[in-house]
Amino acid sequence: MVSKRSVVLLAAGMVCGLLVGGTTAYAVSSAKTVKVCVTKAGVVRSANEKGKCPKRTKKRAVAVRGPVGQRGVRGPAGAAGTAMAWGSITVDGKVVPGSYRIKAVRQDNAAYQYCVQLSVALPESRLAAAQLRTTSGPGGFGHLEVGLPNCPAGWLDISTWRLSTGGFGASPEPFSILVP
Repeated sequence: MVSKRSVVLLAAGMVCGLLVGGTTAYAVSSAKTVKVCVTKAGVVRSANEKGKCPKRTKKRAVAVRGPVGQRGVRGPAGAAGTAMAWGSITVDGKVVPGSYRIKAVRQDNAAYQYCVQLSVALPESRLAAAQLRTTSGPGGFGHLEVGLPNCPAGWLDISTWRLSTGGFGASPEPFSILVP
């Protein structure tokens, strides 16, 4: 049996929670709204065992999502990027339109090995920081080196592989490259 003192303490705790900024409620009516019993003075009261509000209180929805507001103002443009070259290469060694500073791609030694020439001369330290990602989905891997032994000096030497149920083997794969 619930004592009157327990009910008073519960109601006082709920009122304090609302005053401090919390949203205390008796029952959840849906995943997005909570219903509470409130007096005209704004005091939160507990509902009875059946979830009905006492006399002289009204059931109010708390944490109700309102209508969507207007879209905000567009922010300022970001700073210019620092990448020196980027682009995508198809499985047959063609440069995808929209690539930047990729001059040529050769497949000299094997179908899975690509030599990529940039249209701008960069120090080898910058080329060594280049990043490679195969783009054919899970199981594709790539390795990137600068220049020799398979490509001319200053070119990027890229080898690709595919991991499948049959094992790990050399395979021509499309890829993207970024030279920061």
